[in-house]
Amino acid sequence: MEMVLDALLPLLATGLFAGAGWLMAKLIAYLSAKGEHTKLAAAGLKVAMLADAVVADLNATVKPELQAALADGKLTDEEKKYLKDLALARLKDMLGKHGLSTIQSVIGVWLPSIDTYLSGVIEQSVSAAKVSPQ
Repeated sequence: MEMVLDALLPLLATGLFAGAGWLMAKLIAYLSAKGEHTKLAAAGLKVAMLADAVVADLNATVKPELQAALADGKLTDEEKKYLKDLALARLKDMLGKHGLSTIQSVIGVWLPSIDTYLSGVIEQSVSAAKVSPQ
């Protein structure tokens, strides 16, 4: 019986250590993925909040120009492009180089796609601003 225990004990210990190592690897992978998800959520939230601020700022500062442009009831393509470019430039300015770099690495969006992504976030903010009471 003692010989059997002497033979099985190293095997059991090896199995337990291997199982514990596997479990630790799974735990580390889970926590790492959760950390990346948290970074992604934080980056997306920051961009959305800044886009809301840009839209609100433009609504307040460019409103007279916008009302004059809407006098005929419709914005021209040039006026739309001007507003879109202005909003995008302000959002990128608010994010700064470090913020843009962080968003690019966390979200995985690279130039020139970052402009498309940011424009989409701005469009969401514009839509939300149209719906919410002023």
